[in-house]
This record gives sequence, C-alpha cells and structure tokens, in this order.
Amino acid sequence: MLRSYVSVLSATASARRMHFIDIENLVGTGLPCESGVSSVRRAYDLVVGGTTGELVTVACNHKAAAVVGFTMGLSGAQLQRGSGPDGADLALLAVIRREVLKGRVRRLVIGSGDAIFARELSDLRHLIDELDVVARVGGIGAELYRFADRVHLIEPSGAEFAVHLEVAA
Repeated sequence: MLRSYVSVLSATASARRMHFIDIENLVGTGLPCESGVSSVRRAYDLVVGGTTGELVTVACNHKAAAVVGFTMGLSGAQLQRGSGPDGADLALLAVIRREVLKGRVRRLVIGSGDAIFARELSDLRHLIDELDVVARVGGIGAELYRFADRVHLIEPSGAEFAVHLEVAA
C-alpha cells in the first residue's frame, strides 16, 4: 500500500512545473526595487499562465534579498541568494540540478536570459521533458534560446512590463 502511494506522489511531483527566476536579470538591475519586482512578477505570471500550486525559487544577490524576499515571498516563493559574478545564476543552478537529478521535476520554467543555464544544464536536458524560458526582449542568449522548448519574452514599458511575444524555440 505504501509503495503505490509513493509512486502516485512521485508521478504528481514530477508532473508539475518548477519555476527558477533570476529576478535581477528579468528586472534588468542588480538592485531591483519593489515595484520592478512586482511588475516582473505580474508579466511572468501572465506569460506562463500563473504559478498557483507550483514551486517557485527566486534568486538575487545579498543586497537585494530583503526587497526581493519580501515582494516575492508574499507569493510563497523560496529565496536563494548568491553574490558576485553569476551568483544568482549559480544559486539557481544548484537547486535545479538537485531537483532534476532527484527526479522531482521534469517541467521547468527558467526566468532569465542568461546563456549559463544552457551550458550548465546541457548534461541534464534528457531528463527534462519541458523547458520554458521567460526573458526580457533582447535579453536572451542564442544558446539558451535554442536550448528551450518555448521562449516567452517580456518587455519593459515605463514602470510596467508588457508581454511582448511568445515563440517556439
């Protein structure tokens, strides 16, 4: 009885999406303000169809952690911190790698245009059934664009972000 329960639990866990967001990349600054984070979150939810019931991990540097943690944490997101060159990216990559290797996720959404995700996850791509990327218009590397199944672009428009384009990679 326990065995079948665990199998159902595992199947459910791997079927849901997990979101990994480099908020500094999407906002476009290393020190995002609350309104910038909130605007990105609204645009992000719009292009991915929302995140209700899904796991969300957001990364930023230590100086931005209070603003990002408060703003994103209100929606249940887990906060990772990483400073220095590619600090937020590396923090997210560590979590992604762990979750994929443990079989907890096969559907990922990466909120960043940084090509480091394609390079660092290429050896795990066969374990990922579905990979979406949300990036700023003009802010996605060609390598990541080709690596993804779908790319959703958001564009700053004054203080707000607008959905610009969705393309199949």
